[in-house]
Amino acid sequence: MYRVVDKTKEWAENNYYRRTIADQGAELIPVNAFWRDYAEHLAIGDERPFLSGQLVRATHNFAEMMCALALLDLPFEPAAPATELDGARMTLRASTPLISFHEQIARLGQPSQPADQPEPRQLGLLVSQNYFRADDRYRYEDNERHDKYVDGEFLVHTVYQCQVVLTNPGSAPHKLELLVQIPRGAVPVSNGFATQDLHVHLPAYGTQSIEYAFYFPAAGSYAHFPVHVAKHGELAVFAAPSTLEVVDRLSTVDTLSWSHVSQHADTPTLLAYLNEHNLGRLDLGRIAWRMRERGVFEAVLATLTRRHVYAQPLWSYAIHHADVGAIGVFLRHQDAFLRGCGLAIDSPLVRTDPIARRWTQHLEYAPLINARAHQLGAQRKILNTALAAQYQTFLQALSYQPRPDDDQLLVAAYYTLLQDRVGQGLALLDRIDPERVTGQLQWDYVVAYAALHRDNLEGLAHARALAERHRDHPVDRWRKRFASLLAVLDEAQGSAAQVIDADSREQEQARLAASEASLDLRVEASTITLSYQNLQSCTLSCYRMDIELLFSRQPFMKDQSQRFSIVQPNYSEQITLPPDRTEHRFELPAEFRGANTIIEVLGAGLRRSQANYAHELQVRVIEQFGQLRVHERAGGKPIARAYVKVYARKHGGAVEFYKDGYTDLRGAFDYASLSTDELDRVEQFAVLVQTEQRGALIREAAPPQR
Repeated sequence: MYRVVDKTKEWAENNYYRRTIADQGAELIPVNAFWRDYAEHLAIGDERPFLSGQLVRATHNFAEMMCALALLDLPFEPAAPATELDGARMTLRASTPLISFHEQIARLGQPSQPADQPEPRQLGLLVSQNYFRADDRYRYEDNERHDKYVDGEFLVHTVYQCQVVLTNPGSAPHKLELLVQIPRGAVPVSNGFATQDLHVHLPAYGTQSIEYAFYFPAAGSYAHFPVHVAKHGELAVFAAPSTLEVVDRLSTVDTLSWSHVSQHADTPTLLAYLNEHNLGRLDLGRIAWRMRERGVFEAVLATLTRRHVYAQPLWSYAIHHADVGAIGVFLRHQDAFLRGCGLAIDSPLVRTDPIARRWTQHLEYAPLINARAHQLGAQRKILNTALAAQYQTFLQALSYQPRPDDDQLLVAAYYTLLQDRVGQGLALLDRIDPERVTGQLQWDYVVAYAALHRDNLEGLAHARALAERHRDHPVDRWRKRFASLLAVLDEAQGSAAQVIDADSREQEQARLAASEASLDLRVEASTITLSYQNLQSCTLSCYRMDIELLFSRQPFMKDQSQRFSIVQPNYSEQITLPPDRTEHRFELPAEFRGANTIIEVLGAGLRRSQANYAHELQVRVIEQFGQLRVHERAGGKPIARAYVKVYARKHGGAVEFYKDGYTDLRGAFDYASLSTDELDRVEQFAVLVQTEQRGALIREAAPPQR
């Protein structure tokens, strides 16, 4: 049964497994304890196999898991470990590196508790009120972040925040009213307030945090009315009142805080801080004011570069200092600006690769069958909109470069071959230096495929050599591609059609077409030749007719023969077909020799008719699969590059051009398939086969049954 060609799909390289190019950033594999262990393993130069107990941390996605497994020095075929049991104790001795997971329940020690401290009780709502500097909010202990509360002096002209945390340890929700105020002598900031009444719904076992900001314009001692919480107008809980001491200069300064180092430390202290601390926790923009000094600028950038950290506010001063190297780094990080400059830039300051920056990517389209083999009109038009857009993007990127490199020429050859611009595609391939092509496997395939269109024995031999080189390639997709090329070459030399890939619609259609009953008629001068397969007999009928200009006026020759099929033929005879051959030849009755005649044969439900005019072609049409084969009448050699033009009569009766093209190396042409739904509206095909040296022939065919 005929299978409709699949809709054209757009194919892109996965790189990371099943991820679009937009999802392939650094955030795909986040930093965690496993990658810290691996970095430490590299840093100390440990020559032992790398194993990390933090493997379970690297499980965010498939890509991260595969990368983690690739780094672990675990064997592909591990040896079984030795196990010894001694009562409840088990000893495991590894023969090869392994990771084992062990789970147990262990007793914890009881914390000591002063004798005078009562047991905690659930007394109702809990409220706390704390302060911290807006520019120095956190401290880190053992790589854990904690709030850095202020419990001493406050500094004038510095923004502070007050944090109120309300907790409900009970099982009943509460609708509460909160009264919060800033301290006396303070000024609200960050869209804050002096006094505010807040309504809060606190769910069972819930916690809610409220923050507001302020600063003190003058030193002094200021009271702070604490948060008060009420329910139904009755006071429920409140924080302890406090008095805040505000000074012009702190008596105790945290010299290890970034807020102090960034603003007040000298340059050596700053550089030492940048060398020793986690830069991911620092707002590096706070030292931008120091970058106006060239020496500080160079020292800070050198330190950050050594630690693989980029901070845009700092590198932007490269323009101020006219530092060409730093300007290049700055520009490389200005993705939006560079994108606005075009798809590709090659300058002394910066060079961009549109694929590396994920602005575009190489896309392929398959299956794709073009309706026309030649340009129609003044301008070539690509009917597949996705291919047209991708090709335009590729040409645009190419236009920004002085000359294309060899990889780009290979891509250009692919897109021209995809448009059936075979001559231009071959010319592009001839310009490529194979030694400079990145993908040697892809290069071999394209060259082997293109050799099928060169129509010379040397090219076919080269194609076979390339395909043989990759016959046993370990990747299924590529092994099947090269095996399919070999099958085409074998079939062109007379071997039976093979199915290399069971999922390939084209290969399966070719195999089924080879086993289906077929009947074809060829009349040359006074000789009638029947080409057939899987058929035992047929009926021959002859009708006299005038076929002058018949095809130019009416492409469907069968329409003319059907006019005769309803009347008595001028001649009729039952023909027995030899079972051991696929061709039977006999002479036209004497009274029809030299006359314009419609010759009709009927067998196994297949009706074939043909006008008697001169040609040297053997054409077999396999309607069930929408294919035809063109061979030389003498010798049966496949005819490649025979021009085929197809007209279709639609269900409404309109006759329209359907497609045209050329037969391939095997003399085969698929006249029914298009990457559109036009086939659904076709009632009948009329096919013209034309060659430069061996004449022309007209055939008619029904659309394949589905």
